[in-house]
Amino acid sequence: VSDLLDTEIHYYIEFDYDAVIAIVDAIGGVEVEIPQRMDYDDPADNLSIHFKEGQVIKDGEDIVKVLRWRKNNNGVGYKDGALGRMKMQEHVVKLGIEKLLKGNVVANFVKLQGPVTKYIKTDLTPNQMMYFANKAKNVTSDSIIFHTMPGTPRNKEGLSFFIVDEENLKILIEE
Repeated sequence: VSDLLDTEIHYYIEFDYDAVIAIVDAIGGVEVEIPQRMDYDDPADNLSIHFKEGQVIKDGEDIVKVLRWRKNNNGVGYKDGALGRMKMQEHVVKLGIEKLLKGNVVANFVKLQGPVTKYIKTDLTPNQMMYFANKAKNVTSDSIIFHTMPGTPRNKEGLSFFIVDEENLKILIEE
């Protein structure tokens, strides 16, 4: 990421779907409305996703299913393909952040202590984490901005790739 963005990354937080489940459940769930029917099974990965359009889900395991869903068994997926999936993932992350920022922010971050200790890898010290949790009190969800790296999705030999548009990436970083 540092090489691609040509910038130093000062802190990192690395987590997987197990961490997402634990974090979502620790904060009491995140309510997500399903935007379209999701009907997918992958027995090799022990994954079954079956939600109706308009259904509201909340618990960590269901949230992960929404984050993982690409397309239905019949091949129908997000209108924008992988970019549609990324937009949904951004939406879910923003809902989670909004939930964390409601009420007592420090108390909400304390709820994450167990999942963070067990599932998250970071170079932040506990003091730095608490510092940022305190700073989060001044953050509003409107001030959180997501950008999708400019580029083009491509398929080659049955595999999906995303080709970065480096010229527009430089413009985006400058802005």
